[in-house]
Amino acid sequence: MLSLYQIYQNPLLLSLLLIPIIVWSLAWKGFSLWHSAKSNQKWWFFFLLILNTAGLLEIVYLIFFRKKKTVKDKEEVEKPVKMKQSKK
Repeated sequence: MLSLYQIYQNPLLLSLLLIPIIVWSLAWKGFSLWHSAKSNQKWWFFFLLILNTAGLLEIVYLIFFRKKKTVKDKEEVEKPVKMKQSKK
């Protein structure tokens, strides 16, 4: 078993361990920041941007706290906009 000292002393081994964690964290952070900005949740955006939790806070936000689209929201998006005709 490798000790933390051995991992720290070997830069290749250290990078092999850190790169997957960084990619994992950035993917979840980007996805959660996009959803919080789209939903206009400013406080969530701030906390997700500042705190680095290796994707844990981001996953909790996406599962429990993001605003889910309702049937009414989907109908409003799909409904065509009617233009009023001006009388001449």
